[in-house]
Amino acid sequence: MLRASVVGVDISPARCGTILHRKRNRHQPILARHRNRAGDHATGARIPTTVPVVVFAARFDVMKDHGLFLRSVALHPLDRPDAHYLVCGAGMTLENDAFRALAHESGISSSTNLHALGIRDDMPAVYQIADIAVLTSAFGEASPLCLLEVAASGATPVTTDVGDAALTVQDIGCVTTHAPADIVAAWDDVLTRPTELRSHALAARTGFGGDRMIAEYAAVALGLLGGNRAVA
Repeated sequence: MLRASVVGVDISPARCGTILHRKRNRHQPILARHRNRAGDHATGARIPTTVPVVVFAARFDVMKDHGLFLRSVALHPLDRPDAHYLVCGAGMTLENDAFRALAHESGISSSTNLHALGIRDDMPAVYQIADIAVLTSAFGEASPLCLLEVAASGATPVTTDVGDAALTVQDIGCVTTHAPADIVAAWDDVLTRPTELRSHALAARTGFGGDRMIAEYAAVALGLLGGNRAVA
């Protein structure tokens, strides 16, 4: 069923290193899995901890090929009727007539657990409840950083072979063709070994975290400084 309702929880502000500082709106609701404990404030559907969650975060744009994702979603419940699908990004709401029409044309039924969240500023929190995060772009990608953000949060990236996506997810995710059946097969493969793949993703965090970025920028700066001193 197409849903715009979400479950609210508080998210504390997070600091990213000593230089990077990213604030989250701690009063913005996110679609969190029900943890069966006091303090969970539901404003809509709850997602049980035992069901698969697939996230697709991309603005509503032809290059992102939302139709491909939605056609895959329409197929997947044949294998996993309990799965939930979260879509977010500019234009990814039920108020967008084009998105709503595309979902209908793609075969999304009233029984499909598709949640349209729109623009979010708490993507790490959304990715942390995901088993899979998807990129179905048809063109226009270079090195999609969202695939690294996904893995850093513990979800497994599944992407089409566009730009440097295949290189980006090497050892931490899956690459598929642009066929919905192949995408669904990849999702099913990931869901058969969630613990193994989540551990791979989390183990790779040190390779693309903020600390490494700061250290490498510092190394470049010190190298340039050393070069200038040598010339002088």
